[in-house]
Amino acid sequence: MGKKVDKAEIFCFDTSAFVRLHRFYPKAVIPDIWIELDRLFKAGKIISHEYVFDEILPDPKKADDLGKWIEKKEKSFRPITQFQLDTVGDVLAKFPKLIDPNNEKNQADPWLIAMMREYKEQEDSGLFPDQTNYFLVTEESTQKDNRIPAACKKYGINHLTLFEFFGKMKWKLGIK
Repeated sequence: MGKKVDKAEIFCFDTSAFVRLHRFYPKAVIPDIWIELDRLFKAGKIISHEYVFDEILPDPKKADDLGKWIEKKEKSFRPITQFQLDTVGDVLAKFPKLIDPNNEKNQADPWLIAMMREYKEQEDSGLFPDQTNYFLVTEESTQKDNRIPAACKKYGINHLTLFEFFGKMKWKLGIK
């Protein structure tokens, strides 16, 4: 019997997760979270989509603290691929409320789902011996049938809340 190989884990963050971190776990008050996030970014364990980057940093000249922090991690925000172009229409057909049709800016949610579907297809193919488990980290409601968690469920994509992510990382927050 072969030895069990632990799969690598990569976490794809939605805009809502970054915003929640920034709003409720500010760097000035809880710096350890941000040190660990930096470490995970450097290790390639946290990724996201270029449209998430654009949502957080629409204008670098007007960047808030979160935008300034994200700007240094731009290479971790993945570009659109042909697979995503081919599948985002299906995502929007099944989950049209992932976007606001009145918003003229690109919106990340359907692209995140398309990107995660791409990674899931690679994961399920069995072609890669060093398979990776991907998780989409979002703070969107699991109670609504038109948000990211519902789309993840439909497509068999792993998703986590921030607290679930903290647990997976075995982080314990304390007071010094």
